[in-house]
Amino acid sequence: MTADAFGPITDNAAGIAEMSGAGPNVVGSLSALDAVGNTMKATTKAYAMASGTVTSFTLFATFFKIVGLTSVEVSKPFAVAFLFLGISLPYLIASLVIGSTAKTAVQMVDEVRRQFHAIPGLLEGRAKPDYAACVDIATKNALREMLWPGLVAISVPVVAGFAFGSWALGALLIGAVAGAALLGPFFNNVGTAFDNAKKMIEAAGLKGTPEHQAAVVGDTVGDPLKDVAGPSLLIFMKLIGMAALLVAPVIRAGTPLISLLR
Repeated sequence: MTADAFGPITDNAAGIAEMSGAGPNVVGSLSALDAVGNTMKATTKAYAMASGTVTSFTLFATFFKIVGLTSVEVSKPFAVAFLFLGISLPYLIASLVIGSTAKTAVQMVDEVRRQFHAIPGLLEGRAKPDYAACVDIATKNALREMLWPGLVAISVPVVAGFAFGSWALGALLIGAVAGAALLGPFFNNVGTAFDNAKKMIEAAGLKGTPEHQAAVVGDTVGDPLKDVAGPSLLIFMKLIGMAALLVAPVIRAGTPLISLLR
């Protein structure tokens, strides 16, 4: 917890120093600390992802025990299909949350531009901006845009279990947990690398150069990867396992829909 808290503290300190017009020595020192904080956050997220992976494997092992499933036959075409479906789910979740982040960022930029035109003296510093409007955009979208990722994580295992049976849901869980366990650390590490690359270019005095512009674009991609997509996959792994556990007794007692159609 201490290592994870170090990153936001140094990040906020660097932002405050830059906005307050502090000297280059102060800003440079805090930027270096911010880079260290990013690395520490990536390290702690790796620990969290490892812990979440173990928890998720425990959850689907419990699911296997409840439904009486000892193995999944990968020679069955449906089992392979659900295995690959589970592997693809983390990519779908990541694409949804990254797209939501970009959509919210565009809305906030539009709101800031609107305030510059609508509030006289704002650009010159003679008037205060409407901070609440930006906070409102962020909080509302944060809640609204999580609807689809949440529905996917809950509904897909439920539908797979009721429609195709315990073996299909078991294969789905194996693929989903394995895919998320590999993709989550990748997002965390790549996002941190993009962010620190920008800081290294700025520390070298290359602000305003094409290299810096490219690094800013990379950081714009890296922030959603390390702060949104990576942590969301940790939640996804646990959520899909809990959804499977909730329906496991019903699946064991019932008959899959595909058997009724034969």
